This record gives sequence, C-alpha cells and structure tokens, in this order.
Amino acid sequence: MTWLRAHWSELVSGLALAAVAGVAGVISYSHIYRLTLALHQPVLVARLMPIAVDGLVVVGSVVLLQSGGWLGWLGLGPGVVISLFANVESGISYGLLSAVWAGIPAVAFALASFMLERWLKSKVSGPEPAGSPSSAPVVSEPVSAPMNGHGTGTAWAQPASSGGWS
Repeated sequence: MTWLRAHWSELVSGLALAAVAGVAGVISYSHIYRLTLALHQPVLVARLMPIAVDGLVVVGSVVLLQSGGWLGWLGLGPGVVISLFANVESGISYGLLSAVWAGIPAVAFALASFMLERWLKSKVSGPEPAGSPSSAPVVSEPVSAPMNGHGTGTAWAQPASSGGWS
C-alpha cells in the first residue's frame, strides 16, 4: 500500500499513455484493415497490414530511444506517414472532414506510443547522478604540438576520457 501511495501519479500517467496508445491503435487497426480489404487483398494480409504499419511506429520509437541515431527515424518517419495515409484514405470517400477525422488515430497512436516509450525509458534509467562522467563538463586544455610540421604552436586537446584526441 505504501508503494501505491508513493507512485500513484506515475501509475496513472503510465496507464493513461498506454490507454490512449491502445485505443488509437485499435481504431487505426480497423481503418487499415478495412482499407486493405477494399484494395482486394486477402483477409490474412488485411489482418497483418495494420500490425506491420503501426508496428513500424513502435519499433522506430524503440530504436530511436535506444540508439538515438538515424535508424530509428528510418522506421518512425515512414511508419507515421504510411499510417496517416491509410487512416485518411479510409475516410476520404465520405468527404474532407471524415478524412481528417479518420487520420486522428494515426497521429494519436504515433504521439502516445512515442511519449510512452520516452516515459518508460525515463522511469527505467532515472536521472543521472551529479558526479557521473557524462554529467561532468569537458574542458579542453592548450598543449604545445607540431603545427603542419613547421615548429610548434598551441593546439587544443580534449581529455582522453572523452574519446577525443590528445
């Protein structure tokens, strides 16, 4: 009971993010499923297509948070665009307002899943301690070094621990 009192706001936040992502994912699934059937694809393809499309958003978010590199955006960017296209396309035959309204679950799913991944990562990793090496400032120091093979001059070296040259 003590744990629940101490962490109730975190629990509610996490459940709210998961609920929004789940509801938006279910609606997006139905839009992509119906669109795939309307495009004369087999039922198996229609059942798997939403998982592939919206799954790309989830996988891209996870990779982006783990590595922080371009590889995550390679999944997240196209995943959001394809999901948005499929959701909007599912409502376009009913007019512009229906198309825009049908696209909202794609945006909500992408944002909620990305926020949920970030929130979970912050809860697992926590804040960095003040004395950790990554929180310490990097200071460059002047050193005497050969300059283009013509005598010596002042160069700036980074500490060896930062992975730079010294």
